[in-house]
Amino acid sequence: MLILSTINKFSQVINNFRVLCRLSVLCLCAVITVFVIFDVSLCNAERSKVFVIGGDDNFPPYEYVSAKEGIQSYRGFNVDIMRAIALQTGIEIEFRPMTWADALQALDNGEIDAIQGMKYDSERLSKYDFSDEYITSSQVVFVLSGMYISELDELRDHKVAVQKGDIAYQNLKSHSSFSVVAVPNQEEAFKLLLAGEVTAVIGNKLAGQYILQRNNQVDNVKMIGPDIDPHNYGVAVKKGNTELIQIINTGLREIKKNGTYDKISKKWFGELIDHPSSYYKDRLILVITLAVVLFLGLIAAGHISFMLKNEVAKRTREIAGINKALMEKNEYIKRENLHKEKILNSGYSGIITLNQDGIIQFINDYAVQYMGVSNAIGLHYSSTPIVELFPQDDIKSIFRETENMIRGEKNIRGYSVEYTICLLSQDEIMEGIVISFRDITLEKRMHEQLIRKDKMEALGSLVAGIAHEIRTPLTSIKMFTELLPVKYESVSFRQQISRFVPQEVERINDMVNSLLEYARPRKPSPESFGLNQLVENVLILFTGHIEKHCILITHQIDDQITVFADKQQIQQVLINILLNAIEAMEEQEKKKIAISCSSNEHSAVMVIEDSGLGMNEEIVSKIFDPFFTTKPLGTGLGLAISYKLVRENNGRIWPESLPGIGTKLYIELPRSSCRGGKSV
Repeated sequence: MLILSTINKFSQVINNFRVLCRLSVLCLCAVITVFVIFDVSLCNAERSKVFVIGGDDNFPPYEYVSAKEGIQSYRGFNVDIMRAIALQTGIEIEFRPMTWADALQALDNGEIDAIQGMKYDSERLSKYDFSDEYITSSQVVFVLSGMYISELDELRDHKVAVQKGDIAYQNLKSHSSFSVVAVPNQEEAFKLLLAGEVTAVIGNKLAGQYILQRNNQVDNVKMIGPDIDPHNYGVAVKKGNTELIQIINTGLREIKKNGTYDKISKKWFGELIDHPSSYYKDRLILVITLAVVLFLGLIAAGHISFMLKNEVAKRTREIAGINKALMEKNEYIKRENLHKEKILNSGYSGIITLNQDGIIQFINDYAVQYMGVSNAIGLHYSSTPIVELFPQDDIKSIFRETENMIRGEKNIRGYSVEYTICLLSQDEIMEGIVISFRDITLEKRMHEQLIRKDKMEALGSLVAGIAHEIRTPLTSIKMFTELLPVKYESVSFRQQISRFVPQEVERINDMVNSLLEYARPRKPSPESFGLNQLVENVLILFTGHIEKHCILITHQIDDQITVFADKQQIQQVLINILLNAIEAMEEQEKKKIAISCSSNEHSAVMVIEDSGLGMNEEIVSKIFDPFFTTKPLGTGLGLAISYKLVRENNGRIWPESLPGIGTKLYIELPRSSCRGGKSV
């Protein structure tokens, strides 16, 4: 009985335990059901949230707004990817297409939750969180097909169109050497390129190809250089929004795993080429080789990095030195400019500069005092005394660039003023004009006094020369006249007086005629003629002299060289010089005369060189003086007359001579009727 009682009690305990377990299970199930229902409700609450996704409204094939039959739709690779992620994860999304710059601003302001496609870079990583990358995006340079540009560096100082907010825009706007034109989208950039308003477009490679193909402009635009800044590409959210980025990463992994991602990629970017297994085997070997090389390269890079660090430090010190030198150079330039300004202000000439609009840019102290004005800088010259001091026609001629320089002289308030008005230009572009002037009243007075003094000295020398030259034949005539009463009956005396007296009278007559020709030469009648032909004509006249004295004469003058002068007078000059040269070589064994000529745009210089005895400096300085001669029977008027004739024909004549070597006479004559910048 005791055993049965014990068994019954044990059975009762077991039954009670069973009931208790059932109650516990029921309570546990109830609790789990409550938690599950609560969790599901929370999940549904989370899933019921609508995420706003922003994107570019004109960035095909990634994302763009398409209008068909009046209905607008948001399409593109990024749009399909986000829709596939939403379907995979069960979230609700709302697309907001806008310009790229507006999309960035909206994400920064919290107006949208994510941007469906953005490149990674260090600056953006500091502001946004990015999803796992799902494509590599690169930039490229687009130019017109006919342009000879091969790389980005050749676009410096040119206008380059870039989408505002794009990575290329961020990179280029900090470079002053590029003129960046920001546009809302890449299609607008191509419009500016085709219209010639920019030189190049920098934008996404695939998007650019898509837009050009869609608009049938592929033949008009080309891509140059390698791809620029290839970056990973993914979905971007505001920094700290880990919840949304985890959902997007989960969705990305799932659509890549189930093949949806590949289908979308093929839809928008075309079919990928499948390669045989040997291709991948070769590539694997190549990758392994590259890995080994990379490892070795890393070791080398470490060493190079260390060396570069030292080199950078060295270059930094050099740059610091260069910067210091540049600063010192700038200070030097400033001091130089101040020094030059002091020099301009301390001179005895007035200097005024006008810009191309006639506004006074600079006026030195001399000009300010002479004109009696102050604070003239910034005024138009027509409102200053400049219009009274200098001829308006001259200033206008320079402004119209009909003249490059005009010199003149004007009497101003009883003073003689010499002025120069010249064009101020750089690289053939007019920048303005410069007016310089100075008071030459005292200088002219002194010059006139010197001229008067020289005239008196020349007159004294002339009178002395005339007296000397006339005295000799008069002495002979006087002697014969005095002997006439005594020796008249002598036949030989009468023959001598009949022969010598007329010779001396003729000698006096020739001298007087030469003197008259020197004092009052005929007014030149200039014309253009060839120098070579003139020389040949003169040499014909000297044929007898050349043969008699065994003289070798050479001449090398281009037939194209012409001069503008009185032909007869220049012929007389040549005759006088050649006669002088022949007489100078009488005692020489080898007699040579060489005639040559050189020319430029404005003048021709003829050189007559003889192999005579030559002259010292004292004689050279006097050869053009009237009645100066080293020959026993010379009058000293030949070279003096030649000098005067050359000067009358707007030319110059000067000698070079050394004793025992010979003499050179240079004759410079104008090639046209222009003289001193103005027609004569």
